[in-house]
Amino acid sequence: MNPSINSKLKAMYAEKLNREDLEDLMKQQNLTDAIYLLKNKVKEIENLPIDAKRLEIEESLDKILISDILKISKYVTSKNQDIWRIYLLKFKIKLIKELWNNINSNEDIDIQLWTSFLFTDLKGLDQVKNKDDFIVKIHNNDIKQILQKDITIFERENNLDKMFFEKFAKISKESNNKVFEIIQKEIDLNNIVWTYRMAQYKNYNYKEFIVSKYCSISDEVFKNIQDSKNINALKIALSVTKYKNVITSNIEIDIKKYLYKIYERIFKTEMLDFSLVIAYFKLLELQRENIITILEGIRYKLDIKEIQKRIIY
Repeated sequence: MNPSINSKLKAMYAEKLNREDLEDLMKQQNLTDAIYLLKNKVKEIENLPIDAKRLEIEESLDKILISDILKISKYVTSKNQDIWRIYLLKFKIKLIKELWNNINSNEDIDIQLWTSFLFTDLKGLDQVKNKDDFIVKIHNNDIKQILQKDITIFERENNLDKMFFEKFAKISKESNNKVFEIIQKEIDLNNIVWTYRMAQYKNYNYKEFIVSKYCSISDEVFKNIQDSKNINALKIALSVTKYKNVITSNIEIDIKKYLYKIYERIFKTEMLDFSLVIAYFKLLELQRENIITILEGIRYKLDIKEIQKRIIY
């Protein structure tokens, strides 16, 4: 890995919100004060209106993410270009999901942020109001094939997520063991959530939607997860795995907190491995989520203790 990335990422991370900043943000009494404080702490969003709606907040945070992607892309060496390209596919898939689900809606989605510099092949996709025309404009054959299937929203989005996980796991296993360790944990934990959440639908079997190829959890455990009626039963099912202490009360939040600690450790300890780059952007995504959680919690007048339960660190 280019040694310059290490110092660049450390400098960039120092400019982000820290835990104390997030706690200060949670203490604000109203949305205006919260956004004003955020604007003072994060120079990249100084133009955000103090009465910003959620979509405006998300777009401002996306600008930071895109800006950082572009900064780091210049430092990615040829050795890591393939793994970086596949990693960025996750953001393209997220955008395509949103646009596809919006085809029959009158809601306007501004994708210029993403298509101006990163996903130029998706330009104009926000104007398409016909699924056949939409599919024609998709250049990625794997994505195109999934969109052509006559399946439910869950199945389609699950197929897209599986495609990303499998591609990223494959390339990282071939070229970077430390990155593969990250993605394998994400695959395992996503498989756990998918299996547990879909167990209520009797016509689904976990084998239909988990990423099985790169998973480290046995079929027996998945059968027990699928049979779990509550979180206590889920914890018993996981007691024989390396994830036995991950889930305590809120499945999704507990998993994100577990992964946060992994990303943070890698970011602090790795120096010249590309896993440092992946960890940085994982942390940045979680910070984006934290900021939105706090601001929306304040907007809807949630008690600070309720907001704190949902913060990932």
